Amino acid sequence: MDHTNDLQGSITVLLLFMVVDFCKTNHLKVPKQCVLYFNEDFSEIHDVYERLPLHVWSNILHDIHDQYPMPAIGLSIANHVKSSYAGILSYLTFSQSNLFEALSDFIHYERLLYDFNIVNFQIKDGFVELSWSDYHGKAGQLVDETFFAVLINIVKQVIFPHKITLKCIKFFYPEPAESYLYEKYFGCPVIFNAPTNSIIMSTNDLKNITLPNPDKVLYRILKKKANRLLAQLTPLDEFGQILHSSMVHCIQNKTTHIEDIANHMGMSTTLLRKKLREQDISFNAKLNQVRQKLAEQYLKDNTFNVNEIADLLGYAEQSVFQRAFKSWTGETPLKFRKNRT
Repeated sequence: MDHTNDLQGSITVLLLFMVVDFCKTNHLKVPKQCVLYFNEDFSEIHDVYERLPLHVWSNILHDIHDQYPMPAIGLSIANHVKSSYAGILSYLTFSQSNLFEALSDFIHYERLLYDFNIVNFQIKDGFVELSWSDYHGKAGQLVDETFFAVLINIVKQVIFPHKITLKCIKFFYPEPAESYLYEKYFGCPVIFNAPTNSIIMSTNDLKNITLPNPDKVLYRILKKKANRLLAQLTPLDEFGQILHSSMVHCIQNKTTHIEDIANHMGMSTTLLRKKLREQDISFNAKLNQVRQKLAEQYLKDNTFNVNEIADLLGYAEQSVFQRAFKSWTGETPLKFRKNRT
């Protein structure tokens, strides 16, 4: 049965290794749509860069559920993931120094893992929220619970023996009878019937958990490859969101020339300027809008001092950031923080 034939996204084909491992462990038949991507003994995938259509992924997961109808089965399937199944995204993201730095790469390159609704990023009251709207539709509870559990398990594997504490998980979908299984699995409250799918984590956790093998040379090599792979994906009709996430990424990496942003978006500077003109805004004005929004988010979070915020926004000196912020808001950063916290 085709559960979601109208879904237009895709995922990395490497996640099929996780499915095969789950099926073998539980003595299930590997779904036919999964078999096509492997050699005879399931030890190799024919093309590791191939994309698996999201509706096929959904059908594979539902096939497994039909064979083995246990509640919250997506969480159990995700227990078989390995960080390498995220492909280049895993190696690129975790070549950073800490989880907070890694987050900007994940936001920008997430489509290499899961190309459907684009992730949004917000900092508030000492917590970071990653959220996914239903702009392109809803993939279904089974698909989304598997995706969230995959993300959390990959992070846990990479940061071990450190631990990350989740504040909350949110899902679009109606609350199932066995909702306690989700809270037990994620170790935090899980809210259903939410306006977005979301993962909420402590800002301090992200900043304080260092990653084991930061390698800036490898990072630059992988980044070039990731940009090429990203450019090959079917463009999504979300120019504003893609531009915003690209600018956030480049701001935090201190590469904010229009050529840098265009490169991250997989387009020429000429095309980027054209699209900005269609929105009646200049590149510098848009960049300042994003910087202002980030600055306001950071200032509402007392875990960041003004010097750290200036650095996160790509300013070489705190005084330059302070002048820029006052020109945007009419207030100094400290006055803004005092009036809103």
